[in-house]
Amino acid sequence: VAGAPPDAGLEPPAPAPDMETMRAFARPLGASAYLEEDLPNGLKAIVGARRGLPVVTVGVSFRTGESAALGADRLTAMLAEPQVTTKVLPGQFGAAYWEQRRKDDLRYFMSGSSGNVADMLALLSEWISGMKVGSWSADFFKREVLASVGAAEQWPEAQARRDFWSILYPSHLYGRTALAADLAKLDAGKANDWITATHTGGSATMVVIGEIDEEAVMAAIRSTFGGL
Repeated sequence: VAGAPPDAGLEPPAPAPDMETMRAFARPLGASAYLEEDLPNGLKAIVGARRGLPVVTVGVSFRTGESAALGADRLTAMLAEPQVTTKVLPGQFGAAYWEQRRKDDLRYFMSGSSGNVADMLALLSEWISGMKVGSWSADFFKREVLASVGAAEQWPEAQARRDFWSILYPSHLYGRTALAADLAKLDAGKANDWITATHTGGSATMVVIGEIDEEAVMAAIRSTFGGL
């Protein structure tokens, strides 16, 4: 209120830290210490050491682009699971696993203790190589889930979002949205064809960052992902 006396109980705000103070807390990325290597199968590997905490994050990104079967990428992101014989789970050695899907790439991550980086690389390689959409999973999706997907597409905000992107990118994959009607035309075989076409070394970039020995990790990448 204009003219009101200042509150004597309020302390003045602390001054903003200067650049030298910030440098004491902020650590540079240390990009000059990174190793890069293009494996014979086309995979680009980037490894960097980040000293401080004994943790590491492994990420693999596959460039996907537009699928010949519209919606195969979306079906894969929702239903694909690693069909492998190994029953070890990341949580059994303190690691976490997650995925991210974008219009033009699909990313797999694993993070955990630096001492387990070799195990993380081996398990992530096995999981990615064994990623499949089961026929039973695709059938269940069509029978039990597809109708709700179609209903959600009719929400005004969903329609507005599709219209916005189609106007912004009229002839680009960013402007195309796979609808329930497109997903209904797909089966597990078409989704798995898409996985086979995109999950290759030539479309992959791997990044490993953490408190690690860069040379040893690069050697482990060659061993586990060299045959992708």
